[in-house]
Amino acid sequence: MDVRKTGSAPARAGEDRRPFPLKLDALAREEPVARLPDPAVCAAVDGNLLPVLVSFYSRARFDTQIEYFQRTVEREGRSVFFTSRLLAPFFLFGGVVFVLTHLVAEWVARRMADPSAREAWSRAGIFLLAVSAMLPALYAGIRTWRSANEYSRNAARAKAKLGALTELKKALLTEKDPCRAFTVLSLAESLLEAEQREWLRLMLEAEWF
Repeated sequence: MDVRKTGSAPARAGEDRRPFPLKLDALAREEPVARLPDPAVCAAVDGNLLPVLVSFYSRARFDTQIEYFQRTVEREGRSVFFTSRLLAPFFLFGGVVFVLTHLVAEWVARRMADPSAREAWSRAGIFLLAVSAMLPALYAGIRTWRSANEYSRNAARAKAKLGALTELKKALLTEKDPCRAFTVLSLAESLLEAEQREWLRLMLEAEWF
């Protein structure tokens, strides 16, 4: 590209040339605060237009965000098996059972007169011993993978935001006063922005491996 024709200098290495550079670290260290609406703005709102505004915002913001959080909760709910407290004892005692079964297989192998049968029982014992060692490692891998991807935390956060947005939507649809309606809008936008900042913090702190 000819710089002389465009009137701009080539970007230096590492330089952010976007019109509005994103300072991700700064955004992660800040938290939005809901602002009360200006009374003068509220007084200027036509009472006949308030239901139209409320209906539009409800469809454009509340419905889409509630649907997103609902899908997240349902998706994480399908993987509840991996977060069950019964999973750890299952893998732990399952490993113990396989160790005991290995000992039985070795005991039987020593008492076999047929060499081929003795070899088969011995191999079975080795296999059972390997399975007993793999079960705890498999469980540890599952837990590490889920913890690294923040599945449980994301599900809890989505459920909390879903409940809050549902309550705010109910409050907005029944509100007749413009100032109170705009206050609900401000609370909803602050909640959604806080959710995005929380996600940003997780992404900045995540260990990508």
